[in-house]
Amino acid sequence: MRHSAGGAVEALRSIVGTARGRPAKLAYFVVSLGLSFGFIAAVATLAHASWFRLPVGVENRDYVTAMRTIAGGSIESMSVRDFDEIVERVPEVPWFYVMPAYWSSLRPASSSGAEAFLFTHLASPEFFKHLGVRPAFGSLSPTQGAPAAVIADEVWRRSYGRQDIIGEYLTTEVGTAIPIIGVAPPGFEGPLRDHVNVWVMNPPLEVSTPSIADGVTAEGKRRIGYLWSNVTVFGVIPEGRDADSEFVAARDRLAEHRFDSKMIWVEMEPDSPARGGLASDRRPYGFGFRDSDRVVFSRGLETSPDKRTEVVQRTLWLAGVVAMLLLMAFVSVVEFLLAEHVSREDEQNVRIAVGAAPMDLFGRALAENLFLAVAMGVVGWLAAGYVLDVLLRVEPFSSYLGEASTASWIAGTGLVGLLLMLAFVVCLGYVSWFVSRSAAALVRSGQWLRRTTRQLLLLVCVASFVLVLSLGGRYLGDARLSLPLANPDAQEVYLRDPNREPGSVTGFQLAEAIKAIEAIPGVRAAAQATLAPVASKEQLHYFSYKVTGAPELEDVTFFENDVTRSFFRTLGVELLAGRMFEENDTEIVISRSAAEALGGVDVVLGIPLSLTHEDGWKLEKTVVGVVGEVPYGDYTDGVPLMVYEPRYGDDYRHRWFVDAEPGLDLAEALTQLPLYEGWEVFLWDTPAQRFRKQFLAKRSVEVVLAVAAGFALVLALSGVGNSLARNIVETRSRIGIRFALGATPAELALAQSATSVRELVVAAAVVGGTGVVAKTWAPAFTEALELWWLAPAFVCLALVCILLTRFLMGQLARRHTISALVDGSVVEVRGGASI
Repeated sequence: MRHSAGGAVEALRSIVGTARGRPAKLAYFVVSLGLSFGFIAAVATLAHASWFRLPVGVENRDYVTAMRTIAGGSIESMSVRDFDEIVERVPEVPWFYVMPAYWSSLRPASSSGAEAFLFTHLASPEFFKHLGVRPAFGSLSPTQGAPAAVIADEVWRRSYGRQDIIGEYLTTEVGTAIPIIGVAPPGFEGPLRDHVNVWVMNPPLEVSTPSIADGVTAEGKRRIGYLWSNVTVFGVIPEGRDADSEFVAARDRLAEHRFDSKMIWVEMEPDSPARGGLASDRRPYGFGFRDSDRVVFSRGLETSPDKRTEVVQRTLWLAGVVAMLLLMAFVSVVEFLLAEHVSREDEQNVRIAVGAAPMDLFGRALAENLFLAVAMGVVGWLAAGYVLDVLLRVEPFSSYLGEASTASWIAGTGLVGLLLMLAFVVCLGYVSWFVSRSAAALVRSGQWLRRTTRQLLLLVCVASFVLVLSLGGRYLGDARLSLPLANPDAQEVYLRDPNREPGSVTGFQLAEAIKAIEAIPGVRAAAQATLAPVASKEQLHYFSYKVTGAPELEDVTFFENDVTRSFFRTLGVELLAGRMFEENDTEIVISRSAAEALGGVDVVLGIPLSLTHEDGWKLEKTVVGVVGEVPYGDYTDGVPLMVYEPRYGDDYRHRWFVDAEPGLDLAEALTQLPLYEGWEVFLWDTPAQRFRKQFLAKRSVEVVLAVAAGFALVLALSGVGNSLARNIVETRSRIGIRFALGATPAELALAQSATSVRELVVAAAVVGGTGVVAKTWAPAFTEALELWWLAPAFVCLALVCILLTRFLMGQLARRHTISALVDGSVVEVRGGASI
């Protein structure tokens, strides 16, 4: 015990001595390596949260998810009817579903103290069974055909706290009693990852009807509930079957499924106020389905397969930067430990002379560097929390994950802790073996280590530099993109009359309102439109049309936007040909891309155009003008083919686009008009602001990647500088001889740097070959990598190595005489000239 305590005190003295002798170097080592491991921990946490997304309490099985894809690529839910057809088409896969019922309020039937409102999901009877979920207590399997409720563990703990609640009832808003049969395990939220208080199985279909079905008869509510698009369908491939082949077979069979896009008519209650004065006692309902919708299939409990692809791409790029940082971490640890050994060479030689074995040196070095490992761990833990917070607030991670679970955080930090210990143990073991060898073996091993270390450092330099240039070039290139609008800062204003009921008519005169707003001092133009510039592609989907009578345009989609004549003047869009439409229902103008799809700008003027919506609505219009492009959807989605027709009026909600002088208080100015006195006013993002947010959402992860790659580049360049400095110091005698023979520092620097340039060529070849393979095998994941940057990166790094060697050679020549260098009489600790 006394010997152990003495060793610990001696190790502590060594650490203090190192901190006093080289505080800047020690701080640089701890901070740089701590930040590297912190970034690695954040990325490992993010990857775990993204790739291992099974909810708490769910067994790991071969799950599949079936949803609905719509035009534009968005993923939506389907209906109970579609679930029944999926079960019929693919009977060998056990299917189950779940759907949110946010409009359904469940209340306790007794005074048990439970909350009066519970967030509810409706689920199929075998929902919990197929997920492999075990109850906290009670049962999760309802009696066949009987309604049953399972409450969340946190609801039970907060509101009940006793195990005799089985058999108590929850009641729906319409008075249906549903018994509680069990409690879900702690932390279980289901595959939709919503906050859920209760799951209801075998519910009456009318429970799932939204509030818009108020006043509908019971049979009508059941029909609406059966066709309402709110269901997410999951399946589990039975054990013993090949998951890949079963997945493909089910997907192929479901490719033939067609969604029911027809309107249905349902009976209204005779005395229902929801009839709104309709003469008929029947009312039509649509459910958002289109004839072009298809079933989309994905592996796992994956409700966002479109987002998952993007997330995997970004995490793979992050993993590449992590690999470079990890390599830098191992190299830096070896470099630091070897430098420490050289600075204490006499002390180590004495220990070896008195019989210290490599394991003795290893144990002592481990004790001495434990403090450094702890310090790096603290820095890494703080850095990991910051980096993870940044990544979780940017796309695609913010919408896909929301937050990282505790399990993911433990997995990420645990992995990095293991890597940190491994780096120290392996590197300390190697250094202990290295310093205990004979002098001749030591020289050979030292040369091999320096050469290998420099090659790894140059490899990281090339890879990180190419990545920084690729991402930086892409960011700056996209940053120069702008909206093709002369007035992208036109303000979007939303006004609402708080005293009017939805659906009421205001007698609103659009032309008079435009004149009144444009008469406000400082306002140049005002307009209204159904779709705003840079509107989401999901909104575009609802205004999609096909040209009838033109087979060559069968696969071309056009989009319609109702606008006022001043819309183009307000945003600064040029009229390219023809004239603007009159305020009637027979004329339209189209965008340039739409005109080119129809035959050309000069051809389309005056032609009749027949358009059909997927729901059967038709437009029969005459093209009278062609205007410039207005972007809709994401700025990376291309240019949609737009058709503009006149807009006539509005109701109790008005949305304006106003081109005004900077500094004008639009909210105050609009409420001064008699038309909007007492109305609520909201200022929304301008088109330029929406465009900027889209750009940052698309490129924010790449900014993080570029910063991390730049950090790896700086660390690698620092290591290369140290390696060149050591090489010059250790070969100073030969350098002195060449000085004596008349060589200049520039000539010697060029000769010394030739080795580094040759190694740089090898590193560039490795990076280039790896990049070509990656581009060939995974082009979607390497789209940001621009291999042509390899040439300028190589040239820049070669110049850096040559200039750095020239600087170090000049330093050596200034500090020492030729005779001192030739005689080798300069007493200098190896590595003392490192930078």
